[in-house]
Amino acid sequence: DGPGEGGGGGKTLFNGKEYDKVFDIEIEEGVPPLKCGYNYGQNPYAVAQDFISDHDLPQDFLTQIAEFIDKNANQQVTLGQAPPPSHGDPLTGGGGGLGYSAPAPAPTPAAAATTATFESEVHIPKSVMVFFEQGGKAEGVERKLSEFNSQMGGGGLQMDEGEARAFSEAAKVVMGGDNLGKPPPAIYELLSTKLLKWPADRAFPALDLLRLLILNPYAAKHYSSPGAPDPIQSVCALLTGGGGAVPMPTWLMSLRFFVNCFRQGAMRAKAAEKCSAVLAACSAAGGVRNANVEVAYGTLLMNYSVSIREGGLAKVGDAYVNAVSSCTQLMSQPLTDATARYRVVCAAGTLVSDCPEGVEMAKG
Repeated sequence: DGPGEGGGGGKTLFNGKEYDKVFDIEIEEGVPPLKCGYNYGQNPYAVAQDFISDHDLPQDFLTQIAEFIDKNANQQVTLGQAPPPSHGDPLTGGGGGLGYSAPAPAPTPAAAATTATFESEVHIPKSVMVFFEQGGKAEGVERKLSEFNSQMGGGGLQMDEGEARAFSEAAKVVMGGDNLGKPPPAIYELLSTKLLKWPADRAFPALDLLRLLILNPYAAKHYSSPGAPDPIQSVCALLTGGGGAVPMPTWLMSLRFFVNCFRQGAMRAKAAEKCSAVLAACSAAGGVRNANVEVAYGTLLMNYSVSIREGGLAKVGDAYVNAVSSCTQLMSQPLTDATARYRVVCAAGTLVSDCPEGVEMAKG
């Protein structure tokens, strides 16, 4: 039986069962969508896991499919702890100094939250990671990028019309909601050869796209393949290039990018390998008194603590030493945000739990 055949009381019959909703889920462009049945009250993660198993799909699709189901189910579903208050989070230009907003936009209905990150009730040691998955409005990011592009005359770093189209296409994929589509291949070269080489005060629109792009399973697979450009190295170079002070929006999007590198298995090992380089590049962020930056930095340290613990604490290596040092330095700062304080304490506790050497390091 197909969707829409039979079934009473508003139900849809699919594969011999009645469902409140039957979703079309497009896994690959040009391939007919797969169908997924859902009943109100079900856990979207459990439904997504069954869907992945039934269709032999990569496990990396789990979160995106679950969030797609949750967002489109027309109901409020509790998926663990809610995200912290945004403090005027500027993802869509609604505040925080990114300047994405168009003048006096018409009000639009609030969209359902797309972040569905589980946080464990166990505070220390942490065993789960947290990510920044909520996208902004592609139009605002493109507008700001275009403004900066017009200021990039000379030096060979200005986008041409074809590259601008590639950015726009990629933004629509990763900021469009489910982030399951395949980004245009040209976006990878554009980022590595031009946009991530822009001055730090003009790089944040590209970083905003990159921190969502790295959540996309196709992009993560590309970046983890042999010979692919290394976005982690590129962002580290951007932050430490010596071209003046790094502005708050660039810190924010850079930190969120590093956090999101842990989402897809294809990039998680790469992020773990570069722990020392990333933390060194981010060290100055501890002095930025902005709630969003503080939360992002604390989250990065918490994710690294989970990653290091996953690798085993039998041998204290450079990554461990640098993570403990970064935690103690951030805890010594007058943090303004309670979520940031909580996450850095969780990070430090996770690192030193069951590791006497770590306790001594933290004391020192």
